[in-house]
Amino acid sequence: MSTSALLKKVRKIEIKTRGLSNHIFAGEYHTAFKGKGMAFSEVREYQAGDDVRSIDWNVTARYNSPYIKVFEEEREMTVMLLVDVSGSGNFGTNKQFKREVATEIAAILAFSAIKNNDKVGVIFFSNIIEEFIPPKKGKSHILRIIRQIISFKPPQEKTDISQAIEYFNNVMKKRCICFILSDFISPEFEKPLKIAAKKHDIVALRLNDERENKLPNVGIIPLKDAEDKSITFVDTSSKEIREIYAKKQRDDFGKQIPTLYISLGILFGLPFLTFLLGGVTLSFKIPELTQLSKTIYVYQGGVTIIPELISLALALSMYTATFIAENVRAGILGVNKGQKEAAASIGLTKGQILKLVVMPQALRIIIPPTTNQYLNLTKNSSLAAAIAYPDIVLVFAGTALMQTGRAIEIISITMLTYLSLSLSISVFMNWYNKKIAIKEK
Repeated sequence: MSTSALLKKVRKIEIKTRGLSNHIFAGEYHTAFKGKGMAFSEVREYQAGDDVRSIDWNVTARYNSPYIKVFEEEREMTVMLLVDVSGSGNFGTNKQFKREVATEIAAILAFSAIKNNDKVGVIFFSNIIEEFIPPKKGKSHILRIIRQIISFKPPQEKTDISQAIEYFNNVMKKRCICFILSDFISPEFEKPLKIAAKKHDIVALRLNDERENKLPNVGIIPLKDAEDKSITFVDTSSKEIREIYAKKQRDDFGKQIPTLYISLGILFGLPFLTFLLGGVTLSFKIPELTQLSKTIYVYQGGVTIIPELISLALALSMYTATFIAENVRAGILGVNKGQKEAAASIGLTKGQILKLVVMPQALRIIIPPTTNQYLNLTKNSSLAAAIAYPDIVLVFAGTALMQTGRAIEIISITMLTYLSLSLSISVFMNWYNKKIAIKEK
């Protein structure tokens, strides 16, 4: 690539990413790069009005006079970008290569950092550390980083994320924000990542192409490995091969939780199941206005629902909905703000962020307390006996008890019925909770 073409491309990325940075992070992203608040500066003698909690007891004991610690606000932090420049970045089937997407994301993060007077550094890695650019401030420094990402041609094309993270842990002694831009197609790297996460704030941004998740049906095609250059012929017309490939990708990187179908199932499926289990016959006939007399008209047809059932449904729904709504609210707010910002930085809409980023993580917080609410709802359904609706309690403890007179047996059957329902709900919810939980490999 010629110098003029390179500069033109750098300028284009600068204009595009500056606009995204201004639009996305204005008013909210500036706090992401702040430190813990206060950093130790010096000690001085105690003065009247000073907070006694700031007394440095070691210095006080040494000089036999009270001294306090003086802190100063930590105004800046360091932002580190770990950019994967391996051969797998030169892949893309839609609009851009993964390498180009990484360049734009890195530019957005870098421009957002310098607006807050933070330092930005970069580590380029493949299966070795290709280049390390120490953290600095300034627009020229950011443009250098962008230029390097565009023009950099690594001698090695394989990927080793663990080595990059270990190098990052060694060179960065002070706490910082670290963004890892990679497709994460690499050998085991969980251990060094956990070590880094204890000291630094780590944000992983996975670069993915839709064809990496699912193979299209285009017949027999040659596939070339971008890293080891091996060529494999794959029959994509085979449904079995496509399913095996898709399953392996889901096992390696997880799969999207179908929140929409789950929500619809809870909203419509559970009430319908209740009707079926309750032995209620559902029939519908178009309502017709019928004249019974000169002054009396009534509608006949439609769906007939028992008034007691309506009372029960409204009471239990309004009571339980408040608790479930609070669980959902807490789950959504429990998702880290940086996750939403990272998703917005790659151009996702608010709806996509909610569907693809927020809700899959929020469900892991929502499910456990919601399980308790479903169990409480099952037990609270016994209140139907108070409004003379034929539920389990009324049938067993009322009708059956009066007809048989066997109190112990009837009460035992009622208890076992509710126990079975509670255990069934608990088993299902625990299974679903384990299914959506994050699993370490």
